[in-house]
Amino acid sequence: MNAPEALRAPPGFLRPIVLLVWGALFLFAAAALIGGVLQNFSTYRYVQAPFAEIGLSAQNDVDTEGERGVTVTSTPNVAAVAEIPDRTWLTSIDGVALTPDQDVREVAAMITGPIGETVEIGFDDGAGGAQVVALERSEASRLLVQPSFSGFLQQYVLPFIELLAGFGCLIVSALLMRRLNRDPVAILMAYGLTGLVLMGPGPYAFIGWFLTAPSTAADVGNILTYTLAFIPIAMALPAFPDGVYEPRWTGWFKWIAPLAGVLIIAGFATDTLPFLATSAVLAVLILLSAFAVLFRFRRMEPGTDKQKLKWVAAGFVFGLPAIIISETLVNSPLVSPFGFSAGASPAEVGILFLAAALRSVGALAIAIGMGMALLGIRLNDADGAFSRSAGYALITLVVGAIWAGMTTALTKGLGATFGPASAAGISSAVAAAVFVPTREKILNWTEQKFQPALVKMRKLPSKLSPFKHDHDPAELARGVLLAVANGVNASSAALVETTGEEPRVLGAYEMTEEEVLADFNSDTEGDSVFGLRVEFEDILGPVGSLLIGPRSDGASYNSDEREAVGLIVAPLSEALRATMRRARRNAEFATLLTQVDARIARLETMRDAV
Repeated sequence: MNAPEALRAPPGFLRPIVLLVWGALFLFAAAALIGGVLQNFSTYRYVQAPFAEIGLSAQNDVDTEGERGVTVTSTPNVAAVAEIPDRTWLTSIDGVALTPDQDVREVAAMITGPIGETVEIGFDDGAGGAQVVALERSEASRLLVQPSFSGFLQQYVLPFIELLAGFGCLIVSALLMRRLNRDPVAILMAYGLTGLVLMGPGPYAFIGWFLTAPSTAADVGNILTYTLAFIPIAMALPAFPDGVYEPRWTGWFKWIAPLAGVLIIAGFATDTLPFLATSAVLAVLILLSAFAVLFRFRRMEPGTDKQKLKWVAAGFVFGLPAIIISETLVNSPLVSPFGFSAGASPAEVGILFLAAALRSVGALAIAIGMGMALLGIRLNDADGAFSRSAGYALITLVVGAIWAGMTTALTKGLGATFGPASAAGISSAVAAAVFVPTREKILNWTEQKFQPALVKMRKLPSKLSPFKHDHDPAELARGVLLAVANGVNASSAALVETTGEEPRVLGAYEMTEEEVLADFNSDTEGDSVFGLRVEFEDILGPVGSLLIGPRSDGASYNSDEREAVGLIVAPLSEALRATMRRARRNAEFATLLTQVDARIARLETMRDAV
């Protein structure tokens, strides 16, 4: 039995259904994103704050027997709550017994009251009985549980990052469905990006509020994330970008990925597939899909499709490690399971902030890579994007490994001296110290590996000096124009001398001298065929102009390319002035020799006549 060779676009009668389902998921993801961010903001202000005033943090919880309720954890810095163990089940508020169906928001409303007054908290003593303690509301306790910097990060910075990343994914998804709704790869990627939005803490909070059951919310959130994000992406990647599975064996992803999705949904629905098993299935599927893409990439000829694949690779090379590191940090034993609001140390707050930011930025990187590739935007920038993406992924892994290694060593080796929070703080300081030199070395290496033409162009200024001594202007122009065209992906280029009364073309790349002069002398603004025009001069006056045509992909020149062109202006001006001066001297000397030869010839003629 042969593997399928291509993804097929939905038939005409199914296309409205595909668009309708995507539209419903798009609206749900947008609502979950906005609603979740607002829910987290509301929870911080109106749920956690009343508990923080008495030195506690609270959450909805489920015990081992499936019974729901509200648990609290005490803040070590608040002496009044020291006798309350972590994850203690609340039983009553001011003598009013709590029922299993009461939500943490209802309990928070019962606790809310003026600063300075007391509230009686009843909690399970762990031995089948209940204990009551009177706690005074105070602003000092709230600040210990909810420090100002933690509140600023949680209420403003993280929601901004999450909204930016989430709506970035949704915008790219909408563009793909709007412009490429007949392309099966684009359709699958649009579904995948919609699923990525649901990975954030905001949508999880929204689902939890909607279902009022934390365990159910986690299950539903995982199902939506895994099936709507990774399954469509795993189907589409091996066939990217034209929908054809090449080599043929990769066509089995068309069936394996949906089957994995069915297994995941069935496992969650029946509670028979553990979370780790689910993660392992998806990890293997994504790795196999990535291997198929790499296999295809190595066999592709240079061209548009290969540049598109580089854009997708750039997004995934940074995005996936960022998401994996985020999940690792969130589940690290070095941070409080109650998050920002449990009197977390500055080191814990930093770790939690980094984890949340990496998750959002990772999803946005994947979305940008997909969008740039499928929409054909700035394809020649794919090499630079992949270079930076690979560089920052390596930086994240290296610095993260240093941090994790040092934290583990300090915690285990010197446990009596360093607690988890102190170990994390020391390790973070060391990681920050090695970040700058590590960043410089890795980015230089990735740039040399993936952007050799641009690196070669940046080295051009140091190579122009020899041209001043033993080359003519035409040879100088040929070398410079070839390096510039390759370095910035220019479709054409020219070098024009402007030291005389009339401009003179010294060299042209993919254009004739007549075309260059006609454009150079044209007075019509905006109609020039050259996208970048650099005029250079020295203390003696104008020297020449470097004319660079549009990029081969039609995009504008980016800052790196303009910077590289700017680096050669001064040395090129010097080299060009020197070669032209030598050329003029050589021409004058040649003219003088010609005149001498003519005089000698006349003298010889006169001698012979005598």
